[in-house]
Amino acid sequence: RGGRGRAAHPLPIMLRSYFPQQRYAFSDPQAEEAPYDSETMRRFAMLELGEDAIPDESTILRFRHLLERHQLTAQIFDAVRDLLEENRSLLRRARSWMRPSSPCRARRRMPRGGGIRRLG
Repeated sequence: RGGRGRAAHPLPIMLRSYFPQQRYAFSDPQAEEAPYDSETMRRFAMLELGEDAIPDESTILRFRHLLERHQLTAQIFDAVRDLLEENRSLLRRARSWMRPSSPCRARRRMPRGGGIRRLG
């Protein structure tokens, strides 16, 4: 962009923001908030609050669209899976989350009493 706007976020940080977004089916705003809300997400992204710039919603959106436009999501996840398998770091039951075509959906818990809440 010829030096205009904010500095670009490093690719490793963008990818570490993208992986949990795909794994947990986060919206772009949720992916932005995840490092603020969860120490686990901060550690995974290797971000320190107050020290590192955390990608905002629009940056995450543009990055996601870039990957989708060039059909890179499957290639990236396949490369990560291969690398983990090569290093024997991947557990068999963890393979299911490495499939971006089937994002994990959060299960909703029904309240006790079959969904009917009693007052009083």
